[in-house]
Amino acid sequence: MSADWTAWAENRHRVRNRRALVRTAEPPPPPRATALAIDFRTNDYLGLGARGLPSRRTSAPAGAGSSRVVAGTHPEHRTLEAELAQLAGAQDALVFSSGYLANLGIIGALDAPGTTLLMDDHVHASLRDAARAASHHEFFPHQDLAELAHRLEHTGRARPGGRIAVIVESVYSVVGDATDLDALARLCATHHALLVVDEAHSFATVPQGTLARTHDLWNHERDARAPIIVTASLSKALAAQGGVILFGGPAHQAALWRDHVVNTARPFIYDTGLSPLVAEAALEACTAARGENLAAALDERRRRALSILGRRPAVERVLEGGAGPILSLRMPSPGSALAAARELDEAGIRVAVFRPPSVPDNISRLRLSVHADHRPDQLVLALEQVASAVERAWGADSLELFWGWPEPSRQVELARSAADFYAWLSNEVKESRGEENLFADLLAAGIDLERVVSLGYFLVIAGQETTRMLISTALYRALEDRSLWSALGNPQSGPGTANELIRQTLRANSSVPTWRRQSAVSVDNPGLRADPGDHLLLRLSGETLPDHRLAFGHGIHRCLGATLAEQEASLVVHDVARSMPGLRPSGAPPSWLTLLSFQAPQHVIVENP
Repeated sequence: MSADWTAWAENRHRVRNRRALVRTAEPPPPPRATALAIDFRTNDYLGLGARGLPSRRTSAPAGAGSSRVVAGTHPEHRTLEAELAQLAGAQDALVFSSGYLANLGIIGALDAPGTTLLMDDHVHASLRDAARAASHHEFFPHQDLAELAHRLEHTGRARPGGRIAVIVESVYSVVGDATDLDALARLCATHHALLVVDEAHSFATVPQGTLARTHDLWNHERDARAPIIVTASLSKALAAQGGVILFGGPAHQAALWRDHVVNTARPFIYDTGLSPLVAEAALEACTAARGENLAAALDERRRRALSILGRRPAVERVLEGGAGPILSLRMPSPGSALAAARELDEAGIRVAVFRPPSVPDNISRLRLSVHADHRPDQLVLALEQVASAVERAWGADSLELFWGWPEPSRQVELARSAADFYAWLSNEVKESRGEENLFADLLAAGIDLERVVSLGYFLVIAGQETTRMLISTALYRALEDRSLWSALGNPQSGPGTANELIRQTLRANSSVPTWRRQSAVSVDNPGLRADPGDHLLLRLSGETLPDHRLAFGHGIHRCLGATLAEQEASLVVHDVARSMPGLRPSGAPPSWLTLLSFQAPQHVIVENP
């Protein structure tokens, strides 16, 4: 008896749910009413989709009516193809109704007895699907040109007289890394291999239109026996719909290859042509992309994004891409990626979640698409929140043991790391005697070895993060009051004003508002009863608490870096106010980290007119 199809489908649904791999095809909910609203999820790289570009005319039909080789080619198609070729630096172009079909079409047009397709292992699903129908194809390891050279050499010997085509992407859609097109083109020319470059994520995002033109791949002096063909999408940077195959090189060669694809690509021959109305919209986008230098604005945002995410070591370790507008952040699991995306969505920040099977290496990621129209202040604020969410997901923050709730195995790993660091630091302090550095000066002043090591540990580990939080909170409080900011910058009275500001901040809004302790004796007081061994959470900072010293660890807590942190924060606030008297808040109000152990504005965005 045959298996039950419904039972099979229900089982697959349960498996997807369990692995956090469920997807939907529903419209997204309307944006939340938040001060910050920024989209990293769509591929509208130039911001043209957000504009809603009008069409030049409204007489174009909504549908092409038939296949383009029958009666479905309209004047709008050829006008668009000429404009796309000019934008790309190509000789001619052929428009398809989607980028997916353009990739199916070029592979189908190249496949024939005697053809071998060598494909990068990370190429898009459309290219992989096309390869399944091809007579002979192989995948080489991602970006491994040495292995590709070996395959080219081996294929040339094993199949003499055969044809070889190499298929890659210029900028890969998941990781966001770029191919070394110069080296690849030289390698293909050496072996007379045709090269297909999918520029879906680079087309119109670079000043010269395509990376093929940027790298001069269509130079007429190149070997004509090693043609280079580019495919691209019209639905990303151009914010329209459709796909295109671009033909460069000598004019006669480009015409030959366009004619070949028109007559052999089944997704072109048997598909209704692209809507002429959509073709007009794509034409408007081409005009805007060429005339407004949007690629330069996109590149500035891309560089800014890389700088923001790269300055946190824990985030920099999992940051990928950035060669184009795609930045990718590896996540520990599909569930953690979904949770981080939901958290960011609550703050008005939309990111894409890429999980298996949509990723070639089974690693879940948050993918961010930078847009040319992202406001710089919002971009900074949003990416800082993205970085914080990624840090929490990995438990990679220096304060992980306080609020990361790491798994037991991770706790052991952290403990070993801390012990190794303590041993290294102790040795460094011992060997510093007689040198010119902080440790040597402290030892020379009579501070015992154990206390110097303790202070060094605070400076490098806990002090970096908690003092940063204290400084952020104090700066935010000060910038809200222009008279206070002016007083802080006074060369004579500013240091005293800064000291008082830090004391007030510690008392009311300390970055370390609570301490966790374990009761050593029985306590039976009004409002508090504790037995020996009970865990206590003591709130030591707040508007009603009079003593600022408790909050940051003075007295019985014996936190040797507490006074140093106060002094450092006071000095920073005074020096900033003195050197930048016109500094003022900018952009949306900051979001706050509000945990039991730590609290602070996550970012203080300012401008200095």
